[in-house]
Order: sequence, then structure tokens, then C-alpha cells
Amino acid sequence: MPTHRRSVCTQLWFSGVAVLTALALTGCGTVMRVDSVVQSHAQWPSSALPVTQVNYEFERLPSQTLGQSGTDHGMLETQTREALAALGWQAVQAGSAPWRVTVSAQTLTLPRAP
Repeated sequence: MPTHRRSVCTQLWFSGVAVLTALALTGCGTVMRVDSVVQSHAQWPSSALPVTQVNYEFERLPSQTLGQSGTDHGMLETQTREALAALGWQAVQAGSAPWRVTVSAQTLTLPRAP
């Protein structure tokens, strides 16, 4: 009788270890998904681009000026300013430019990958 009880306990122990191992390995088999969507507008042919210096100003929504969003938006505008400067565009004070530029970025973090 003790031998039978020991073999049942051994089987239960091995079954428990197998289940725990299977659960631990399922974490390694999950999927990490990263999506990126980039939209760009005003793809002008080179013949349509202005030949003289172009002035522009940044236009912000009220939600883009407050708190951390304002700080993040400022960094995004800096990157945009550098890219436009390489094309000969110059940022000027609000109200004095014929062109207005609006930039935005959005991220979404899900609790787990699909």
C-alpha cells in the first residue's frame, strides 16, 4: 500500500511540474506587434515648389499646448523645423507667415500583444 501511495504522489508531482513548465513556456510564445502609420500631405512636384525663401508658422490646438503634451509637441516641432530648414523654409512669429504647419503624433499602448 505505501508503494502505491508513493507512485500516485510521484505522478501528481510530475504532472504538476509538467503543467507549470507548460505555463512558463507559453509566455515565450506570445506575439509582439508594432504598427506604424505615417501620413504626409502636399506631395508637390519640384516644379511647383517656391524658388524663394518660404516663411511658415506652427499652428497648435489648445490640447497641444498644455503639460506633457506641450513638451512632446515642442520636440516634434523641433524635428519638423529642422526638416523644413533643409528645404529652405524658415519659421517666423505667429501671424506673419503665409503658410501654417500643423504636426501631430499619437501612440497607443495595449495591455498585451494580440
